[in-house]
Amino acid sequence: MQSLSHVVTLNNEGISFLLQQRHREAIHRFISALSMVKQLLAFPQNRVTDDDLPQFIHESTYVIPGLQDTSCFIFANAITLSPQAISDCPISESIANEIASVILLNVALAYHHAGLTEGVAYIKKAESMYETANQLIAVNERRQGTGLLIKAAATNNLAQIRHGRGDYSHSLEGFKYLGSLFASFGEVLQSSKCEHEVYRGMLMNALLVTPPDLAAAA
Repeated sequence: MQSLSHVVTLNNEGISFLLQQRHREAIHRFISALSMVKQLLAFPQNRVTDDDLPQFIHESTYVIPGLQDTSCFIFANAITLSPQAISDCPISESIANEIASVILLNVALAYHHAGLTEGVAYIKKAESMYETANQLIAVNERRQGTGLLIKAAATNNLAQIRHGRGDYSHSLEGFKYLGSLFASFGEVLQSSKCEHEVYRGMLMNALLVTPPDLAAAA
């Protein structure tokens, strides 16, 4: 379907701009892609089940230079959508949500990166986008591909942002939930399209990041 191909193109063009630190152009492409996904949902195809959908709708990831933190690992990999996987996808709420969650994560990463130099307002926008991406994904035993990676990445970065601003209660809650994802789906995540250093970084956050007072006591 041409429209889905256009969604893929817009998302992947956005990543090219993001890697050049052209945040406005990147965000514009991502938002346009999200708008198109929303339009596609207004014309659903025949009902499909999760079993009919590909587990992986992303193709590869690209590390965004400079998106890092001294105390927590940040998932800093912009995610491209796979033209091959998506071109044959039937349009359903489930797959639309998964596509949207990939794009939302990329938008969040763009705001997160911009926020390191342009202020807290961008970090707040990133936080909102991570939350929305998280809410769109329901990780279950049947959907353990791209959706699982998005869930882990958004959870990790939300917890990192909250840890960075001293909101240790919500940060710890987030890292505990991340730990539960690794406990339930860690082997699947490790053997999927999650790079080893990304897997290890998020796992170390889940296991080791604590509020400063607890870390000092330990």
